[in-house]
Amino acid sequence: MNHQPYDNNYNRNKDDHKRSDQNNDQFIGPYKVITSVGEGTFGIVYKAVEPKQNILVAVKKIRKDMEKDGISVTTAREIKHLQSVRHVNVIRLLDVFIEKEGLSMVFDYMDYDLTGLILHPNFKLEESHIKSFLQQMLRGLHALHERSICHRDIKGSNVLIDKTGRLKLADFGLSRFLSTWKNKKVYTNRVITLWYRSPELLLGGTSYGSEVDIWSTGCILLEMFEGKNLFSANDEITQLDSIYELFGSEELNKWPEAKNLPWYNMLSPREVRPSTFETRFAGILNESAFDLASKLLCFNPNKRISAFDALSHPYFSQEPSPRAPDLSSLDDFHEIDAKKHRNKDHN
Repeated sequence: MNHQPYDNNYNRNKDDHKRSDQNNDQFIGPYKVITSVGEGTFGIVYKAVEPKQNILVAVKKIRKDMEKDGISVTTAREIKHLQSVRHVNVIRLLDVFIEKEGLSMVFDYMDYDLTGLILHPNFKLEESHIKSFLQQMLRGLHALHERSICHRDIKGSNVLIDKTGRLKLADFGLSRFLSTWKNKKVYTNRVITLWYRSPELLLGGTSYGSEVDIWSTGCILLEMFEGKNLFSANDEITQLDSIYELFGSEELNKWPEAKNLPWYNMLSPREVRPSTFETRFAGILNESAFDLASKLLCFNPNKRISAFDALSHPYFSQEPSPRAPDLSSLDDFHEIDAKKHRNKDHN
């Protein structure tokens, strides 16, 4: 993929310039900061330019307290996994450097994240776009999963897109190499942003596989169609309740191993809950899309479709064909911009 050349007029969004004015750091290493485009517990991501080649990059500056004793385990994993996977649908790590302010990682700059596009006030995803984005996500996930790497934080803000509609999976801070012998390894279940967390994690499972990424992908697919979050709970109990409400309690009966999970007795539904899935999406999904979504969001992780098999689903060969959108006329827009736009509307 070619680097984007930097143009002083590349983004004339006033909010971007306002954010840039608030930055104390004009340079991070050799990279000139333009504006911040995201932040989290790890630190801040900046849009920047590499002056020598005049190309746009994203600089992820890790908070110093996250790296007290040198490079943290999570950062080391992120670097290792990104270096081991070279794929068109996985973000490329260009540079890593350490200054007294802390460690920074440099990536290709991507103009949008999927959350930003879903919530964009002047852009609407067509089904051909949705199909293209899902296909690209599954290709990226297959590249990870065939190397036994689980992303463990698939969500819209970690799915990045450039102006040509090229999609890349990003933010590998929670990624983990998973043993193929799932019953011999124990992992934390406190991974994946709550709204995208699968039932096996919510029921306390600690021996899991790449199926957790597939559930998150199913949530994102339905968000692209609906234009809003599939779930929006504030805690694990409410999140599970929302899942039961959508898919019905009968799904647990198709997953006998669920009874062995630590929190099953405490968090399984006390009464029969009918599924509302078909009713909610009847006018939104065609039969093939509904079938694929059902396979991505299968309660039983052992029967949940893999990224590889999902790519062969008939949905992708039916009209409309997958087609990446041309976003060349659309200003940069990330989750941080969507939140600002929403707050402005509410004021």
